[in-house]
Amino acid sequence: MQLWQEAVPPSAEQIADRLGINLVAPELPAWAVAGTQDDPHAPPTVKTFVTRYLDHLAGCGRTRQVHEEWLRTYVVPQFGRFRLDEMAFADVAGWLDAVTAKQGQGPAMAGRLRGMMNYMFVLAKRWGVAGAEINPIQRQFAQRDERDRPLESDDIARLREAADASHNVHLGAIVGLLLSTRLRVRELLGARWEDIDLAERTWLVAGENGETEAMPLNAEAIAVISRLPRWDGCPHVIANPRTKKPYRSIFKSWDAARNRAGLPDVSMHELRRFAS
Repeated sequence: MQLWQEAVPPSAEQIADRLGINLVAPELPAWAVAGTQDDPHAPPTVKTFVTRYLDHLAGCGRTRQVHEEWLRTYVVPQFGRFRLDEMAFADVAGWLDAVTAKQGQGPAMAGRLRGMMNYMFVLAKRWGVAGAEINPIQRQFAQRDERDRPLESDDIARLREAADASHNVHLGAIVGLLLSTRLRVRELLGARWEDIDLAERTWLVAGENGETEAMPLNAEAIAVISRLPRWDGCPHVIANPRTKKPYRSIFKSWDAARNRAGLPDVSMHELRRFAS
């Protein structure tokens, strides 16, 4: 059986052994470990990390060439703009299902992509790359039979309560908006007040084709937005009260809240699936 066609994604050790690759990354530049050259504190995008990954495969000949083709053809167009911590298992699972459904080598290619991306995330975590704490491929595989199970109303109530009690004054609003708007996390955290029209009850977001679309706002979303603090000269809807700029990361406060709610495996990126 081919390495990438195995039912269970192979471990990093298995892949490295078969490819003759060292798991240790020599002399990683600071931007590759924790973000970009512009912001060394932010997790890197998938596109940025792909460059480091391909550097790691230097000397692997055909393997590097094949992986570069897969990444350029499949992964970067789909996820390149996402930061590593924005890779939700639900999105990855849906994408792999779509690849599987394609005629020809769909199932085989999905298996290869799953194996390669699993290896990339395992390496990123071992190298200490920011945003790689959770591997969406391993989680997708472990929960593939349960990923369509919705959160129960009691689960959502506990999650809301835990988020409202967070030391992060915005976490309750963030969770509330994700559950009422179907926004992606990156869309919400990067939103500006100029995008919202409370009178018309709309929120301007970038559509799949890059064009701006007016998303309707329900009563819950309007109520949450109306309670958000605003500061003179700050255009951001969700801004760090100290810096008046978007949060670099809210993972720690989110992780504490979901554990307090008894839902340690729920990703923030999944909440849009349960939006009312």
